[in-house]
Amino acid sequence: MKRGLLVDDDALYLRALQRALERRGFEIATASTAAAALACARRLRPDFALVDLKLDGETGLDLIAPLRALHADMRVILVTGYASVATRSRRSSAVPTTTCRSRRRCR
Repeated sequence: MKRGLLVDDDALYLRALQRALERRGFEIATASTAAAALACARRLRPDFALVDLKLDGETGLDLIAPLRALHADMRVILVTGYASVATRSRRSSAVPTTTCRSRRRCR
């Protein structure tokens, strides 16, 4: 079974996509922040990560390198609901420690 990590700060979209992928046989973990995504990736070793470009106060661009550093063979897919992907990467400062909880929801 393929494992996936979904990272988005829109809880409704995140849950809908999680359900859709689980119905197709994927094991899915979700995270709403970059810190939670990295914690999940360390614990669960997903085969792929689907990452929103614009997270609340963060950018999904900053997750690509750390996710690939954890698991070089992980496919990272960056998505956005915006019409233009003209962005610039901003580095976030301190990242809080997070844990994965039941139902594969990382906080």
